[in-house]
Amino acid sequence: MYNVDAYGNRYYLSTGEVYLPTWLFLCCIAYLAELVYWLFFLKKHHEHVKTVHKLMAAVLVIKVLNLFFESVRSSCSCGLTWF
Repeated sequence: MYNVDAYGNRYYLSTGEVYLPTWLFLCCIAYLAELVYWLFFLKKHHEHVKTVHKLMAAVLVIKVLNLFFESVRSSCSCGLTWF
């Protein structure tokens, strides 16, 4: 089953999930900005950095990658092409 938009394009997400790839990608960009800020903060205060701070950076990397690939997967379900 698929839905058709006003231009005749098919997409396979439900009507409420059509904007999901865009929102996921925007959240990915927001987490990426947070990761960059966190890495600069850790570099600036390197004398106080503990293992838990490095683990938090790893969690942010995983979150950014997860949101990016989820947005790509959702866009493929929607019928959008990125490549």
